[in-house]
Amino acid sequence: MALRNHTIDNKILTAAKLEFINKGFKNASLRKIAELAGVTTGAIYIRYKNKDDLFCTLAQEATQVIERNIMSLKKDFYDAGRRHSIEDLIVVSSSEINAILDMIYQHYDACYLLFCCAKGSSMENFMEKLVSLKVDSTIQFFRDIMGKDVAIERESLMLIIESEYNTYTLILRNRYDKLEAQKYIETVIRYFVGGWRSIFNNIIKED
Repeated sequence: MALRNHTIDNKILTAAKLEFINKGFKNASLRKIAELAGVTTGAIYIRYKNKDDLFCTLAQEATQVIERNIMSLKKDFYDAGRRHSIEDLIVVSSSEINAILDMIYQHYDACYLLFCCAKGSSMENFMEKLVSLKVDSTIQFFRDIMGKDVAIERESLMLIIESEYNTYTLILRNRYDKLEAQKYIETVIRYFVGGWRSIFNNIIKED
């Protein structure tokens, strides 16, 4: 049995990344990827079941890091919530936004693929799932901290969190460098901080 030639694996991934970034998943061509990598389409199918499998291989780096970042701040939110400290909650919320921004620039290509190029792929709805997960965890957070359901509609939280997460998509789509993004995100943080401070204050007053 012939051994698989691993020397072309990186060539395929590099070519695929370029093709997906330039054309998006839907319009990308495996034939073009093979041409850019200097291999046959058969060499790609040996390694990946289909175009979606290849795309997911490149984008999954971003999904894993995003989910890990969100979970890593969970304890900080709960510590601040148990103290009923609005300012501490604001600090953690701001830290989360900055942490995601740092993560985006550390894994830029994978994040660009995931946020801007995934239409038509099995990862197309990742952002919706992420927002829904964040909404559910926020509702559970308030329930755990206050010991009861709080007077804020799930749909309202969905709109707030979705608008916050759409900020990252726009940062990527507009191709800001990191210094530009950091400057703009400070204004965004001030905007969301005002809203979250009001929400946290109202919820804590309910207790």
